[in-house]
Amino acid sequence: MARSLWRRVLGLSDLTGAETALKALIAERRPSAPVRQQLSALVEAYGLSGTTARTVCTQAFARAVRAAVSDTHITDEERHYLAALKQALSVSDTESQALFETAAQPSLERAIDAALADHVLTEGEKTELRALAANLHVSTATLTRLTQEPAQRILQRRADELVADRRLSPTEERELQELARNIGGVLTIDAGDAGTQRMLNRYRLLWQLDNGILPTITAPIALQRGEVCHHELEVQWYEPRRVTTSVSYAGLDTSIRIARGVRFRIGNVVPVRHTTDRLTLLDTGTLYLTNKRLILRGTTRNITVRLSSVLSFDAYGNGIEVQKASGRPPFLEIDPAELEIAGAVFSAILAATND
Repeated sequence: MARSLWRRVLGLSDLTGAETALKALIAERRPSAPVRQQLSALVEAYGLSGTTARTVCTQAFARAVRAAVSDTHITDEERHYLAALKQALSVSDTESQALFETAAQPSLERAIDAALADHVLTEGEKTELRALAANLHVSTATLTRLTQEPAQRILQRRADELVADRRLSPTEERELQELARNIGGVLTIDAGDAGTQRMLNRYRLLWQLDNGILPTITAPIALQRGEVCHHELEVQWYEPRRVTTSVSYAGLDTSIRIARGVRFRIGNVVPVRHTTDRLTLLDTGTLYLTNKRLILRGTTRNITVRLSSVLSFDAYGNGIEVQKASGRPPFLEIDPAELEIAGAVFSAILAATND
C-alpha cells in the first residue's frame, strides 16, 4: 500500500511501508521481478529521497545475502538470483563484497574453530576452508585474517603456559615453532611486539644460566689470559665505611667559686665519639662479570675483585651484596629490571668457578 493521503499532502515519506513493499517484492525470488521500473515506482510511491532509497535498497540486499548464507552454502540458483538482485538494486561491487563477508563471518569462524580444535590445521582442512570462503564470496585475505586470529590466540596461550616459570628451554621453543607450523605456518608470538621478544630472550637466557650455559660477550677492557667476559651492566658500587654520628663528653670534675657568677672547673673531660658503619657510594659505572673477576670501570676509579676471594652473594630488591673472604663486602646497586639476569649470571659464574 502506497502512502496515505495526509502523508502525500505533507510530503512525508513512509520508510516502513517502503521496506515492507520491497521485502514482498524480493520474497518472490524471481530475478526478473525486482526490475528498475518497479523499484523506481516503489521509491516514488513511498516518497523516498535519494539517500533514503539508497539505504533501503542496500539493507534489502543485505537481508537477501544473510538468508542465502544462513545454511553456510549458496546454491547456483541463489547465486544467480543475488547477482540479478544486486544489479536491480544498484548495489556496487564494493558494497556487495562487504555485505557477503559480514554475513558469512560467523559461519566461517565456526568452521575455523572446529578445524583448529585439535591444534592442527591440515592441508585438507585448509582446502575445505578455502572452498567454503569462495562459496560464500569471502576473499582470501579475509579468510587468512579470520584463520590467523584464533591461531594466534592458541599459540600465545601455549607460550604463556610454557614461560610461566620465566624460563624458555630449547625443547619448549621447538614445541612453539612446531605448533606455529601446524596451525598457521607463518605465525609468531605477538608478531612485531619488541617487548615480548625481549621477554622471550630473557627467559631463554635464564634457562641457559640455570643449566650452566654462560654467554660470552666482547668487552672494551683488557682481559687476562684465559679470561672471558660473560655479562656487563650499570651499577653503583657501595662499600661500608665507619662514620662518626655524634660526639659526647664524659669525666669527673668539680668547681670552685672565685667570684660572683664565675666558677673555676677542676678535672678532665674526655670526648666520646659515636660511630656506625654506613654504605658509602664509591663510584658509578659499568660492571663486567668475567670468569675470573668483577671489574668496575667507574667514572673516577676502577675497582677489581677476584672471584677466588668471593664466598657468596646475597640478592636484595635493589642490588647484590658480595661476600668476600676478607675486606669490606661491596654492595652493587642494580636497576631492578636487570637484577634477575644479574643474579642468575652471578650464580652461574660462581658455580662454574667452584667446580
